[in-house]
Amino acid sequence: MAPKIVDREERRRALAAAATAVFAEKGYAGARIVDVAERAGVGKGTVYEYFRSKEELFFAVFELMCHEEHARLGAVVDQDAPAVERLGSLVRSLVADAVDQVELYGVTFELWSGCSHETYGDRLRTAFADLYRDFRGHLAGLIREGQGAGEIRAGLDPEGLAAVVVGAIDALGLQYWVDRSVDVISAADTFVEALRAGIAQ
Repeated sequence: MAPKIVDREERRRALAAAATAVFAEKGYAGARIVDVAERAGVGKGTVYEYFRSKEELFFAVFELMCHEEHARLGAVVDQDAPAVERLGSLVRSLVADAVDQVELYGVTFELWSGCSHETYGDRLRTAFADLYRDFRGHLAGLIREGQGAGEIRAGLDPEGLAAVVVGAIDALGLQYWVDRSVDVISAADTFVEALRAGIAQ
């Protein structure tokens, strides 16, 4: 009988997904490699074949979340619609994702707090800086595109406006995580309408 062929990248993603659930439930300090193995339905040794330590697994979770966020971002940015419409769609889409995946917000906080860790904080801060820079770059590109098309006022600073929009999305997700009674979907719609009115040419 031929040996089973394992797709290593697919297995690595599956282990990272299992680790995401474990970190969400137990936090970084409380999570164990054996917990991840049990969640993934494999032996502990299999996890160590792909990740040398819990720290490496933690970064794999971060990379998985970034990859998924980047895919969602690209799907909206590449739509065939006016730039100002895509900007609004992006805000609504990411806030809706925060609601749908609110149980993962705890992992996000674990990652943010990890930026102050003495051994891997610098690596995590650099990764977050790259993520936010990429996010702001996509938004600023949309804004510049809208300015070129005459949809958005030419005098606005695309980078500054992009940073504010990213901050608003983060803040709405945070508010919903701590208080599920906040209607952040409606709030996102209000923000988008105010944004469009404020930046329109």
